[in-house]
Amino acid sequence: LPSPINNAFPNSLCALGNEEEEAIVLNQWPKEGGIKKGFSLIQKTSTYSWTDPVPIVIEGLGDIEPDVNLALTHDGAYLMLSIQRGDSYGKSNDLYVCERKGLTTFSEPIHLGPAINSPYHEAAPFLSPDGKTLFFSSNRRGMGGADIYFVNRLEDGWSSWSAPRALMSPVNSSYDESHPYFIERTGYLYFSSKRDGTSDIYRVQIAPPNSSLVNVTGRVTNGNSNYPVRAYLIAEPLQGGNFRKVVKTNNGSYKMTLPKGDTYEIEAQGIGFLNSRQQVSFPSNYVYFQDFPLDFKMIPSDTEEAFVLENIQFQQSTAILLDSSVPTLERLASIMTANPGLVVLIEGHTDNVGLKSQLLQLSEDRAQSIKNYLSLNHAVAEGRILTMGRGDLKPLNSNETEDLRSMNRRVEVSVLSNDWDIMSTVSDNSQ
Repeated sequence: LPSPINNAFPNSLCALGNEEEEAIVLNQWPKEGGIKKGFSLIQKTSTYSWTDPVPIVIEGLGDIEPDVNLALTHDGAYLMLSIQRGDSYGKSNDLYVCERKGLTTFSEPIHLGPAINSPYHEAAPFLSPDGKTLFFSSNRRGMGGADIYFVNRLEDGWSSWSAPRALMSPVNSSYDESHPYFIERTGYLYFSSKRDGTSDIYRVQIAPPNSSLVNVTGRVTNGNSNYPVRAYLIAEPLQGGNFRKVVKTNNGSYKMTLPKGDTYEIEAQGIGFLNSRQQVSFPSNYVYFQDFPLDFKMIPSDTEEAFVLENIQFQQSTAILLDSSVPTLERLASIMTANPGLVVLIEGHTDNVGLKSQLLQLSEDRAQSIKNYLSLNHAVAEGRILTMGRGDLKPLNSNETEDLRSMNRRVEVSVLSNDWDIMSTVSDNSQ
């Protein structure tokens, strides 16, 4: 990493979070110059480099002592600390948690209580990606020196945990073991140990590979230009509950890990773009041998360029929608529900084969069919959907061949701003 992250002073990468899109590093670099104790946040940029470090503020916490260590939860929503405070048990570090309140601001540390902490030294917390297992190091009576322990979360929140259990040999030894990092997907626990005289990194498979999680990966791009979009992606199960995963991408590429056995709604949010939602299901009995691909194409909210969605189709010479149109209609519906202030104009178009009066009526009926789908299946208010039939009045080409005529048989859906500026278009190749 470049200066000032690496310099003549001791440097350390302390934690990764937000699906490895951000990291916490040792030290702070005030704007007025110099270096001071503390921690700073860095984030990946669109060019896959890192931002300059920004000081982290933890409410109620003053100077950072040298033996403080920390970890971000997998989604970056919480910071776990090993520190000594007034409510710590004994004269050594206990484990605390801080809720994230802003990009670099965290709440005052909350003590994790007697189920985890003791009068001994607790350090190096690591919470599993599913949020159910907390690993940490403690020098309480065990196999000798510091050993690695784990507890299981019994209820939502941070106060109910199982009794700590020490990992057996070959993880723990009569020497110091610390800094556990467990990867559920492979079942491997990585940790440091002084069993060979100095601190080295080891790994042991403590569980079979766990396929209970799915990696969802993809790109968020501008639907017009295909350029990457900086965005937040938010995943929540449709049946509700307290689970919520939020990841941020600065370069358009993202990765999020979700538990199997649920149907999720994932929403992409980017400044200057309409929110975009997609639903995905991950059956618990299905084995995912590779990442699940899911891309988002964002519609700009401040542009007059046409945004085209394809594959809306009708039965020949009718206004009856074919099943192949459903994915496109569902995407349009998700945009409407994610952006409740938007109004759409649906315009039907035909080729020039037939009587003009019949073509005009067919184009209007097709536009009305899409309106009916949105209002009946997704409760989109009818007042937000305007329809118009254009017949063969606005062809894209000369209609000289069947291929050209098929391009003119289309439905254009324009999402309108308050002053009726066209912001996007949905097209089809109707039969």
